[in-house]
Amino acid sequence: MKHSAKKTKVFLLSVGAVMVERKGCSAADVQRAAIELFEGNRVAANHWLHQEAVGLGGKRPIDVMERDPQQVLDLIGRLEHGVFT
Repeated sequence: MKHSAKKTKVFLLSVGAVMVERKGCSAADVQRAAIELFEGNRVAANHWLHQEAVGLGGKRPIDVMERDPQQVLDLIGRLEHGVFT
């Protein structure tokens, strides 16, 4: 797939093993992906969002997702695929 340099960023959101192309992403996308990561367990997802994550340089996903939701979605995608760095 060819990507052009547009003002509108194209993001990839990992949903299970399927990569879905998104135009923009939001904190709500991160919350949905975190719930999916924890197989529908909202309590576990919420707990994870509020814990420091090594993959985010020790920052909490809840804090990072407000500024850069794609960074947290990328981390969730790596975790889903067993990449823990």
